Amino acid sequence: MSNCCDPNAPKIYMLNVGGELVGLVGVEQAFLDVRSLNLVDKKAAEKLLELVGQRNYIPERAGSCCNG
Repeated sequence: MSNCCDPNAPKIYMLNVGGELVGLVGVEQAFLDVRSLNLVDKKAAEKLLELVGQRNYIPERAGSCCNG
């Protein structure tokens, strides 16, 4: 099991979503994968969210513009 001192441990990016910190892994690889597909605008954003979501729990409200 890896820990924070393990140089091979995946990098975790923290993001504030609706007042809660959410940790995301695999972000760098997802960016590289989407870039290689030459997608633009909404299609690129949707594919990025799909790829990151395959490795992470992403709250449904993260995809909306408001938390109301």
